[in-house]
Amino acid sequence: MVIVWPNSDGSITISQRQAPSHIMPTVVSDPPRVASLDTSSSFSNSSSSSFTFSLPTTSGSSGQTPLIWAYGSTNPSSSSPSANLLQHVGMGTTTLDLSAALSSSSTPTMSTSGGSDSDSDSDSDSDSDSDSSSPPKVLIAHVSCAALATLLFLPLGTLTPRIARGFTTRRWWFPTHGSSNGIISLALIIAAFAIAKHNFDDEGYNTEHRVLGLCLFIFMLVQASLGVLVHWWKIDHRFKIAGRGPMNFIHVGFGIAIVFIGWWTAWLGMTREWPSSGYTPPHRGLKIGFWILCGFYALVYVLGIIFLLPRQLRLESNRVGQSTQPSQEELKSGPMIGMSGLRQGTSNTSTIE
Repeated sequence: MVIVWPNSDGSITISQRQAPSHIMPTVVSDPPRVASLDTSSSFSNSSSSSFTFSLPTTSGSSGQTPLIWAYGSTNPSSSSPSANLLQHVGMGTTTLDLSAALSSSSTPTMSTSGGSDSDSDSDSDSDSDSDSSSPPKVLIAHVSCAALATLLFLPLGTLTPRIARGFTTRRWWFPTHGSSNGIISLALIIAAFAIAKHNFDDEGYNTEHRVLGLCLFIFMLVQASLGVLVHWWKIDHRFKIAGRGPMNFIHVGFGIAIVFIGWWTAWLGMTREWPSSGYTPPHRGLKIGFWILCGFYALVYVLGIIFLLPRQLRLESNRVGQSTQPSQEELKSGPMIGMSGLRQGTSNTSTIE
């Protein structure tokens, strides 16, 4: 393999290495084919990098020749050809037609999804440029699904019960909460994960964004199951706080954690994964807007805890108190019936969600 990287002093290092598997490649001191860097056509600046090198062909290589390419986001800390390397963050394949007459501006079409594209038409320069500069539709679909889930439906679905319960003990808010988090957000995250798994899984979970994306996918499945247990099955717990069992508190705490994990996953995808894929880094205004939106959601939730949670507890306490009051008919029927009414009223506290 031929590895090229720029250095802080303006020089460019070319290193020929080999590796028997997915491990750190080691330098080949005497390669059978020596690669030569074309310094006049190679450059690196703050906006882009381009490296050109020549390599003798092997005997019989006169037609379609497959090529594997990869790139990393962090340069080695040394200009030495034997410097330690960090694992690349993206790779793919392409095919070079060595029998075709290529102009000086021709570039092969590369597939970032790990597929193989053939550059059989040496005059398709405009198509190659378009493919390399525009993100593929599957990437746009992945970003759209993940952004809608983590920045819209998950936060709104979490805020809905926090605010609504401060004004009423009725469950009119539940359809909004359940559909936003348990249906729409879950479906979008499953779709985003499936798109990434099918199209961008060549290197596995080798970045923080990908690891968190996997965690978010698993956590959402667990949270949906907890929601079913809390809102439908209503498992009776021996120990309760304010009429709620431990499952309720786990569901709430886990939901808040998922929202924050979703935000951080989206942030890493926008600021690290996207630029490392060769696309223009997000504008500063987009980054500021991201944190303003997340900060707004967090502020509303905190204010809901400070001002609406005490009100919610009072409303629920009043409801429980009313349900435990024996009726006039029960009072007239004698103390035993009255005690039965009290026990029946106490059991109603388990229905608080």
